Amino acid sequence: MKKLLIPLFALAAVGCEVLEEDISGTQVQIIAPADRVSVEVGTVDFRWEAIQYAAGYEFTVVSPSFSAAERVVADTVIWADTLARSYGFRADLAAGAYEWSVTGFNGGYRTRTEVRNLTVLPAENPELPAEP
Repeated sequence: MKKLLIPLFALAAVGCEVLEEDISGTQVQIIAPADRVSVEVGTVDFRWEAIQYAAGYEFTVVSPSFSAAERVVADTVIWADTLARSYGFRADLAAGAYEWSVTGFNGGYRTRTEVRNLTVLPAENPELPAEP
């Protein structure tokens, strides 16, 4: 019985790899925000298009950059839904510089990582009412 199980497990492992689609040459298409854009302080909506055969997406936001990260704002996995056309993540961001990335993946492959820059502008100071 043991002799039969070993080849069966090996065949199952090979079979899973053969059925997985290679998405390594695919690029995640970013919808918003655009690269090197400035937005107002507050909630930022990050969006990207779904990739066929992706099982999920790794999404990360750091400040000020990946090469000199002082703070990780978001680091999450968003699992794919076969009916979704796009995916997204909302983050409340304070004023400052940020880099963010999204990478699609499945059981055997990863897409190229898309890295974008974002600047969050401080809130404008409202004018104080004039004294009577």
